Amino acid sequence: MVADTDDRFWIGTRSGGLNVCRFNGELRCRHFDADEGPDALGHDQVTALLPGHEAGEVWVGTAGGGLHRLRVDADDRRVSMQRWTRDEGLPDNNVMALVNAPDGALWLSTHDGLSRFEPDSGRIDNYLAADGLPTAMFNPKAAVRVDDRLYFGSAKGVVSLPFTQPKRAGSAPPTVIERITGLDVEALAALSAWQLKHLQVPWQKPFSLEVAVRGFGGSEPRFQYRLAANAAWVDLGERGQLTLHALAPGRYPLQVRGRRGRHG
Repeated sequence: MVADTDDRFWIGTRSGGLNVCRFNGELRCRHFDADEGPDALGHDQVTALLPGHEAGEVWVGTAGGGLHRLRVDADDRRVSMQRWTRDEGLPDNNVMALVNAPDGALWLSTHDGLSRFEPDSGRIDNYLAADGLPTAMFNPKAAVRVDDRLYFGSAKGVVSLPFTQPKRAGSAPPTVIERITGLDVEALAALSAWQLKHLQVPWQKPFSLEVAVRGFGGSEPRFQYRLAANAAWVDLGERGQLTLHALAPGRYPLQVRGRRGRHG
């Protein structure tokens, strides 16, 4: 539970979503949960709350639904709800704690490391066990800033670091299709798999694509794909292999993407 500067107090629950309340002789609350449509909370278990810098703004961490920025009007009605998950670059969808840094960044701990998030630009820099953290598993509500240092409670004690962590240099490595298996040699052009622009597949012929993130460092890569431009991304996890069985006749604008956690 946290209070903001407009006499509101926000109450997160374990399984019932989020409430914003006022007390003027009697308690009045509005409720927000995961059943309110596409702009709803990603999960009904609220793990962390932090008032924003603007009136009616609060940051909400959830167990499994990622990070949210909720804005309400003077009557506490929802104006907007933004959400960030692994799809947007977080290392994990379990957000455990939130803390502001003096440079305007928002820091969050998760079940797979720490993230520095710039709300204005949307930039996310992740810090993982591969970067020297004693563990990637952090505890709920265990985050505080004291002077120029941040402190996070983890499964292996307290982790302390200065908020002025250097930004990750360079861009994320490319994701490529490394290999295609299951098709006759004649069906493939005399090009490497990652150079192909089109692929013609016989009807009801199963085949597999092996996907890789080029580059080293960071955590194990994760992959997603979709077969239509506006379709939801489908998670492949760390396997890096997509097998398609008996596609219906048609054209499929296949998209694949991957990332290593340290690059956001």
